[in-house]
Amino acid sequence: MNVEDRGISLAPKLEGRWRWTGTKTVQFEPKHCLPYSTKYTLKVNKEHCVSAVGGKLADELLFEFSTTTPNILQFSPYGTVSTLKPKCFLLFDQKIDSSKILKHLRVMSRDEHEIPNDELELVDEVTAKNEFKSYIDATEGNHEKYVAFTFKYDLLKATQYTIRLPVGCPSAEGPLVTTSEWSASFQTYESLRIIDWFPNTKHTYQPSTGPGYS
Repeated sequence: MNVEDRGISLAPKLEGRWRWTGTKTVQFEPKHCLPYSTKYTLKVNKEHCVSAVGGKLADELLFEFSTTTPNILQFSPYGTVSTLKPKCFLLFDQKIDSSKILKHLRVMSRDEHEIPNDELELVDEVTAKNEFKSYIDATEGNHEKYVAFTFKYDLLKATQYTIRLPVGCPSAEGPLVTTSEWSASFQTYESLRIIDWFPNTKHTYQPSTGPGYS
């Protein structure tokens, strides 16, 4: 029995097959995983969906569902970084276009100063695989799901920076975009400074020392 002849359809079309699991239930088995970031519509036409004894539906069925839009699974760096040109890494749960993600990214300092987008640059593939090998090799297909970037110019010392992905982040798998913002922060190291010395006038028990003592 051809399901489509019964007025049952799923759009957009997918490779797979419809299978009856009894006399009343039919299910679709996709050949591959459903693409992310895509809205699907299941439709049952009441004029064509007729039972074995001639019964017809009173109303047409129209059901919509969507696969998830991009989510970030891993981010680096966290905490305090030891360089003023850190390499940043974002791993997504689905395929993305790293160039489009880079254009969408926003980097802000604590005082809300934004680093111009043209001062960010993608890290080449070889460097990214060396720096973030454990993330990229963790799951098959991760090489299509990450963006790694760095900065053209040194960041300020002792400054907190926030990486933001605003609403509207695109996927490489489907047309839907994110509807919520994501952010994470890191801190650059402080300038060299002396934090203690001896003799120290603040020392409660020995504010001074005599000649020949150390």
